[in-house]
Amino acid sequence: MVFLDEDGLLDCNDAALRLFGIDSREHAIGLPLHAFAPPTQADGRPSAQVFAEGRSKVIESGVERFDWQFQRPDGETLLLDVILHAVHMGGGEIVHGILRDVTAQRLAARELEIARLAAESSLRHLSRQDALTGLPNRSLFLEEGQRRIDAVRQPDRVCLLCIDVDNFRRVNEALGEAVGDGALRAIGERLRHFAGSADLLARLGSDEFALLLTDCSADAAAEIARRLVAEQEEPLTVGDHRFNVTVSVGVACLGTPAQSLEGLMQQATTAMNVARQNGPRRLADVCRTDECRHARSLAARKRVAHGARAPAIRSALPAAGGIAEQPDRRRRSSGAVAEPEIGAAGAAIVSLRWPRRSA
Repeated sequence: MVFLDEDGLLDCNDAALRLFGIDSREHAIGLPLHAFAPPTQADGRPSAQVFAEGRSKVIESGVERFDWQFQRPDGETLLLDVILHAVHMGGGEIVHGILRDVTAQRLAARELEIARLAAESSLRHLSRQDALTGLPNRSLFLEEGQRRIDAVRQPDRVCLLCIDVDNFRRVNEALGEAVGDGALRAIGERLRHFAGSADLLARLGSDEFALLLTDCSADAAAEIARRLVAEQEEPLTVGDHRFNVTVSVGVACLGTPAQSLEGLMQQATTAMNVARQNGPRRLADVCRTDECRHARSLAARKRVAHGARAPAIRSALPAAGGIAEQPDRRRRSSGAVAEPEIGAAGAAIVSLRWPRRSA
């Protein structure tokens, strides 16, 4: 507790002396309160100005309360809760002040607020990230992907790859969900190798991934998809199990004028479904109708002649649940064979049938 006039300290109790770090009352009398403070307060204003303004307000209103940075003679800084009351005594303007050290309380409150903000940030992150792979989930992919599409200057260099793990249910059924989870994590890590700093990779669902390429030509996107398919065929090792999976990939390019991300996903998903129907190690490109009109009649004749192929997966999962290593195989020298198909929404789909490997 202190009493002050416009010149400084008039009187104080023993608790104030201990707070000030002064041995006797005589050494404190006459000192202005800003003598017990650093040159400036937290807001950058001079301490003398802050206290003078506070004293003027209390004379006018009768009471004033504010935080005050206080500094002991040994340099230790404290935060004080200052409550001032105007006291009219003998015609003079006296201020009665109560000083309370709230350093620990404010520090605890600040730490609690930091923890709260961190927890909220973590919850937001978890709600928008796939817990298994650490990749963005569908919600974040749709939001962030559309934002990136809206920001691109060359829509014709935006391509989307939809990737589906063929018959992944067989892995869970034969080896258990723990191994299946490990396989999905490994697949996600492999896919990261194909995502540049400006690209967006996400896990959309159980065994479905998407890769948005924001500065990539259609030919380059198709080449990335081919390399992606080849890399995913390399054996996976999860714990004591070693096995192979294949993926089906659909590629769609944004083109001009730009469309929505959801529309692009529909095209890529359609292409991916065609690739899956045509068997393992397949890739399908979605082309614009005006680029592929000649493919329609060929596609119709192809469907009549050959019919739909059943989906397949090359794996090493015997009926008893054991795992066998896959032998090394070499690709034949012949190239991919184009098989035009007709997709939804007026898009022509060209699926690439890769030649079978020989032992």
